[in-house]
Amino acid sequence: MDSFKPILLMVHVAVAAIAFGVSLAPSGTLKRARALGWDAFKAAATDFKRRDGMAAIAGFLILITGLGLILMAPGGFRGVGPAYHAALGLVLIMNVIGGFVTRPTASKLVAAAEARDDAAATAGIKRAAMGAGILQLLWTVTLVLMFLHRFGQ
Repeated sequence: MDSFKPILLMVHVAVAAIAFGVSLAPSGTLKRARALGWDAFKAAATDFKRRDGMAAIAGFLILITGLGLILMAPGGFRGVGPAYHAALGLVLIMNVIGGFVTRPTASKLVAAAEARDDAAATAGIKRAAMGAGILQLLWTVTLVLMFLHRFGQ
């Protein structure tokens, strides 16, 4: 079982990097595409929706691999420090935000592009920026917690 832990850790870090990377700067891309016209905006909104789907899958995998790593630790949940518990809680919150903010926003942006609805597009871009900003903040805090746990002992 101990030989599986490094592999699980690599998968955990890799999917975290994917989730972090695909969620970077959606509002800037959407704003620039909107300025270029509806066809460009539709392509950007569709790309945002696709990237959000990848982030959702990665977020789920982060949760599962994180739980696996905790359960493999000596003592399980009792054996890991408070940084792990806080990070796990933040990952749960990020998954909820993804499901209730960014996923619906991505779909609304594609619909706004198809309908050529400027008001809905503007509102969607703002909501995407808000969701991305919150998620990036939570990612940063989670990363700091993991470094504190790893190197603070």
